[in-house]
Amino acid sequence: MNRQPLSFALALGCVCGVGALIPSVACAAEPAQRVVRLGFVGSPSASSDQRGVDAFWNRFHELGWVQGQNLVIEQRWAEGQIDRLPALVTQVIERNVDVLVTYGTPGAVAAKNATSTIPIIVPMMADPIRSGLTTSLAHPDGNLTGLSLEWDEDMAGKWLELLRETVPHLSGVAMIASPSQQTGVLAESTATNCGRSTPQSIRCGPSRL
Repeated sequence: MNRQPLSFALALGCVCGVGALIPSVACAAEPAQRVVRLGFVGSPSASSDQRGVDAFWNRFHELGWVQGQNLVIEQRWAEGQIDRLPALVTQVIERNVDVLVTYGTPGAVAAKNATSTIPIIVPMMADPIRSGLTTSLAHPDGNLTGLSLEWDEDMAGKWLELLRETVPHLSGVAMIASPSQQTGVLAESTATNCGRSTPQSIRCGPSRL
């Protein structure tokens, strides 16, 4: 799977969100007036998202935030081991960061459970209401904000529709989802529900990252 487009989207989303927060954190119009500490926790490895990571930090540089001068970055990677996220988030928070950036529902949940005061930016997550991250999309409460990629029946239905157009005699669909991630659980549930109203059978199998 080519992760580069996703990496760039994540980087741009993070920069937009954090870029809006940093001026208020710094309490100044010019970046040079204060050193800001930014925490970043990623689920994969740095090497697997290298182009996105480079774009992320390069954009900060373009905005006037330079690592080692007015910006300190506390960066941690889970290397694909989701169960490491809570500990990594705790490590970053203990460095007294001003803003915390992560992505994916497991990272968002770990961050939300770890702090109720530090601003959290999550550029990609599943339904935050079902995940318990907020009670309202229109008026998010707490210290977390970001982009939700909801897995609803309309989306699952569109996938099946595209498959039927591509394979006219389609009789069955196999889906692999990770039971340890909220996104995988929601995708499996909605796809299965959608399959009940179509002639195609849907079989879901577990996969662990």
